[in-house]
Amino acid sequence: MVNTDYPIKLEEDKPQNNENGNELPSEAVEILFGTSYLVDKQTESVFEIKGKIKIDNSFYNGNIELDGSKATTDEKGNIYIPTYYNKDKNGWRKGAIPTLFKIHTQDLSNLKIENYAEINSEDYFYDETKYDWFVVNNQGTCFYDMRYIRPSSGTRQYTVGQFIKGSTYGAGFVSHNKNDLYLTAIGGQEYDSYLTITKLSDNENSLQGEEVIKMPTDFYDPNYKICTLWNQFKNSIIISAGGFYEFSMNDYSITKIEADLWGFFQKNSYTTTTASFIQNSVDKLTIVSLRDYSSRTVDLANEGIDLRYIYTMEGSEFLHFSGFRYTDSQSVIGTIDENGNVAISETLPVSTITTIVQIK
Repeated sequence: MVNTDYPIKLEEDKPQNNENGNELPSEAVEILFGTSYLVDKQTESVFEIKGKIKIDNSFYNGNIELDGSKATTDEKGNIYIPTYYNKDKNGWRKGAIPTLFKIHTQDLSNLKIENYAEINSEDYFYDETKYDWFVVNNQGTCFYDMRYIRPSSGTRQYTVGQFIKGSTYGAGFVSHNKNDLYLTAIGGQEYDSYLTITKLSDNENSLQGEEVIKMPTDFYDPNYKICTLWNQFKNSIIISAGGFYEFSMNDYSITKIEADLWGFFQKNSYTTTTASFIQNSVDKLTIVSLRDYSSRTVDLANEGIDLRYIYTMEGSEFLHFSGFRYTDSQSVIGTIDENGNVAISETLPVSTITTIVQIK
């Protein structure tokens, strides 16, 4: 996926010269919603993506920018991907409705894009909480917008309340192999509520739900979102629903976690196979172990390092980072483990001094 603010110029769009050999003026027109392209890494073919977006009571049909970081696929290779929200632009605030698209990829000579679902909740714009507003299993059954489910067998829509009675909003998550889709929500009455987990199955005619487990909960404010996070180390799902709960994918048991795991669900957190790292500032991290949920704080100021960019790698137990080291004015690249140990793998000069030669 390649995103640009301006359409890529094709051969026929390149600057033209007039009869005197002078280049004719041309203007690059910025697209309101950006542009996205799919690149086939094997054939190097480039596909321009255009779609339809609803804006208030009208439609825009043309170039769109999609969020490749949130893309997922089903077992047929179809791509599910939402529109990209750029907080530095105000285009979405003018009434454009975020949309989930499905790109059908079976025939590369005839790619098709489908408006699969729309999100109406303002939660899409919130930056404070990690919340995946859609999840898709291998069969293409999709949970989205905190309450809706669309099966792969057709366009009929279901709601969380049809599978977990008394619930209006919930969350969805998939098993590690993506074969199974689960819903979790708070059901029951205000002071007699239960955290319920239901497994969905699509039999090509309708969507069925099977209650896996439920347990009594503390009072839950329905205005709070339910969030989930996969714990790779324990093959379990951590659920934030007023309190914190752990659902084991091995035996379908559920337990309440007494530790404060709110940092897991903040936007500035990064989860590896063994721990979650919450960035508090340019030089401080809180590390929460996925083994026992104990926590520690690491002050990189002791290493003389400011963090500039943080990322994780699938299957890795380390947090990877690039930063700046004040002791020798070097840019550094390194890793941090769950115990807070910092290892520098590469150092680079911040700048290079080049002699400027007088030519006149």
